[in-house]
Amino acid sequence: MISNQEKKIKDIIDKINYHNDLYYNKDNPEISDAEYDLLISEFKKIQKNIPNLKDADNPLMNIGGRSSDEFTKFNHPTRMLSLDNAMTNEDIENFIKKIIRFLSLKDTNIPFSIEPKIDGLSVNLVYEDGQLKVAATRGDGLNGEIITNNVFTIKEIPQKLRVKFPPKKLEIRGEIFITKKDFLDLNERSKNQFANPRNAAAGSLRQLDVKITASRPLKFIAHGFGIYEEGKKTYYDQMKELKTWGIPISPYLKVANGIDDLIKNYNYINDKRSEIPYDIDGLVYKVNDTLYQSRLGTVGKTPRWAIAHKFASETARTSIKKIDIQIGRTGSVTPVARLESINIGGVLVSNATLHNFEEIEKKRHKRR
Repeated sequence: MISNQEKKIKDIIDKINYHNDLYYNKDNPEISDAEYDLLISEFKKIQKNIPNLKDADNPLMNIGGRSSDEFTKFNHPTRMLSLDNAMTNEDIENFIKKIIRFLSLKDTNIPFSIEPKIDGLSVNLVYEDGQLKVAATRGDGLNGEIITNNVFTIKEIPQKLRVKFPPKKLEIRGEIFITKKDFLDLNERSKNQFANPRNAAAGSLRQLDVKITASRPLKFIAHGFGIYEEGKKTYYDQMKELKTWGIPISPYLKVANGIDDLIKNYNYINDKRSEIPYDIDGLVYKVNDTLYQSRLGTVGKTPRWAIAHKFASETARTSIKKIDIQIGRTGSVTPVARLESINIGGVLVSNATLHNFEEIEKKRHKRR
């Protein structure tokens, strides 16, 4: 007989696996990132009471999705990791305390790199002697799909690094995405084929017909690296060097010291979120010192030295031009606000349904 607790655990694991499959394998999510994050947060709370949960049953131990049989498999030279999420300032404080404790440091204001977390498709670029040899999707973190010919069509990704003496072997990790404006243009041409920019990017990249990929406005920004024995002492300096080699990096990349500086930058980017030309769902903080990163290592699929500070569901400010009244078939009255059009998450919003007086009155009485 299965207990209520066991049923609850099974239900939430099934939900997470279901939404992971839609997001990673089918490029067709049904819920927002914020709703998914709440689901993960709920599972983490339950997980504390089930220490014997097998790794195979734990959805947090699996990264990304499975590799498609339509593409050749690729074994990543180093595992592609997945970040833990922080939803509050307190989560960030705890993240920093664990790092300080693990490294036995006295100074709590250690430097962190900051960059927006782009909502796109993660890829691994493998360069040998400066030449791009393999491009692959993340897959499950260990094995991905080879998409080299498709990536060759993306002008921003150099097939040869602009450096006289390139490293023997280098893995560059980054995000392939479509800007909000390009998404709207693409959807207009494609008769609203895609739900959001992330789906459009994934659907465009994982094409057997390279000509389709070449016709799509794909962009790339690097956010890390795997194999690289001759790297710089800090993540920030290494990314800046990659930029001189022709690799696009985030224009918002910077370094912060301590919790106050991190939160200040988080609030600033969150306020500017609607102005950024591509979808982001948070900020990524990484211990800037690469030696510290090595010492901190990973726990399963997750680095101890990095975390994603997630945003709440995206909001934006606009103006109401006028309010129309719609009469339903049953005689119900619904006010509709006609808005100054604004782009939210790749969707152009120009109308908003408002509560009618009857609904407002119901809510007012409920609060009493």
